[in-house]
Amino acid sequence: NHLVLRDLATPPSLLNLLCSTGDTLTRLILHLTPLSLLASLPPGQFHALQSLVYCRPSGRNWRHTSGEPVVAFQDAPSLRRVALDATFPFTSGRNAPSFVLPWNQLTHFLDFDAVSESTLLFTPHFLSQTWGDDMNGNDFSHGVWERPPGPDFMVMNSVTTLALGFPSSMAYTGMFDKVDFPSVRALRLRAEEACWQRYGESQSRFLTKLQTFKKVEFLSLWVPRIDNGELESLFETAPRAHTLHLFTHGLYTRVFQILEAKPELLPHLHTLVLDYNESGVRDSIEFTYLANSFRRLLEARTSNAHPTSCIRRIVVWSRDRALEREFEGVIRRFVESDGIVFGWRLSERRENMSEAMWMEMDPTSNGWEEARVTLDLIEA
Repeated sequence: NHLVLRDLATPPSLLNLLCSTGDTLTRLILHLTPLSLLASLPPGQFHALQSLVYCRPSGRNWRHTSGEPVVAFQDAPSLRRVALDATFPFTSGRNAPSFVLPWNQLTHFLDFDAVSESTLLFTPHFLSQTWGDDMNGNDFSHGVWERPPGPDFMVMNSVTTLALGFPSSMAYTGMFDKVDFPSVRALRLRAEEACWQRYGESQSRFLTKLQTFKKVEFLSLWVPRIDNGELESLFETAPRAHTLHLFTHGLYTRVFQILEAKPELLPHLHTLVLDYNESGVRDSIEFTYLANSFRRLLEARTSNAHPTSCIRRIVVWSRDRALEREFEGVIRRFVESDGIVFGWRLSERRENMSEAMWMEMDPTSNGWEEARVTLDLIEA
């Protein structure tokens, strides 16, 4: 009930194979199969299909120029998980999406378009969008996001985790003009920089939109270049957040200082997740400075020091065991006197952020190994 097809051209025998096995297939992986071939398949062939993966690695030019969508999977009643790198148009024109899917029944959807660098990833708990560099100038009011077929404006009540990625600066995107996410509880923001002074109106619209996510309890930041004022503005948009996840260790000291000095920010914070990449903190002076800031934050946000915020749990992801001992030395007395729980997670992930890494962090993606393998092929 599994079928893997790799590096195929357009033989008629492939069509016959897919049509003859469609009723029994539960998992289908298509690697370098031209979209024009899939577009010729009729709907209603894949009654048992549960997982579909389509992979077209970068460096291979499989352009879908016919404009005909792939409709073979639109009536697959058992289909729940789909991973594609071809949902968005490859040409400059705004054609219909290349795949027509039964969106209302999917539990997992991953789109990785290596050509336009657009990524859409969602489960009932997860939606992620990354914008490429091919936007019109610096106009962030019209992103490259293309919604699935449906009404002009969608309300996605099922999405509780939203991850937004930007190739450079974080700013408002046109996706917000097409989709609303009233149930978001976890918000992940990834960008090289904030630089909101450059995009004044976009900054205001972006922050205003974030403030509509009134249920956010988990806030994750991967923004290497962001000033203190911008950090404070982000924290102000998530007053109910109880978990803060930081991926860039260069932010840690400043974040600790801000949260110590301004108790009104993240007033319900109780969990800190610190994610160190391969480089980590190696300089002893740097770590001493960070450790002192961390210690002062814990003093300000533990026991009865803060009226609402009480840090109870600290989790550190890293490959560096020496760093584990350093952290234990900093928080030992808080573990003993205040009952803080300290967790160490040995990270086997890549140094660079990747969609495969987000999938690893999302427990609802467990058991979808073929999609992870596909991402590894695409990113290789």
